Amino acid sequence: MQNVSNLSILTMLIMYMLSALFGYLTFYDKVEDELLHTFTKVYKFDTLLLLVRLAVLTAVTLTVPIVLFPIRSSINTLLFSSRDFSWLRHMLIAAAILAFNNMLVIFVPTIRDIFGFIGESHGGRLPSCGNRLHVWQLVTHRPRLGAQPPRLQGWS
Repeated sequence: MQNVSNLSILTMLIMYMLSALFGYLTFYDKVEDELLHTFTKVYKFDTLLLLVRLAVLTAVTLTVPIVLFPIRSSINTLLFSSRDFSWLRHMLIAAAILAFNNMLVIFVPTIRDIFGFIGESHGGRLPSCGNRLHVWQLVTHRPRLGAQPPRLQGWS
């Protein structure tokens, strides 16, 4: 499962990077926040525009399940860790997450608003949490004399 997720994330990263690169090379400084809006102004109805929309639709369709899996498992772990697995609960959590995602897509005009909200509400908390976690790690993991320092575990 991890290999499938890694491959899908890499594929989406490449697709987003290529669309950003060719969008910039096509329009230079006239690129708007949403690349499809820029294409719509230049090409009213064109095969290229339809292909770009199909690529965006494919990217969104392949990205949402990857994000859905960790969110759903986190909600299951946080709220229902003492209960047995239930397909009904599994489907209801997935439907609620997808409904919330669709509401965001419909009602939020640009991703800049979401980043602004997250940055405004959590920007001041991150430095203090990072410092506290670092001190906690130093206090709880005291190296013994002659022992090697603990290595950071990375993404494998």
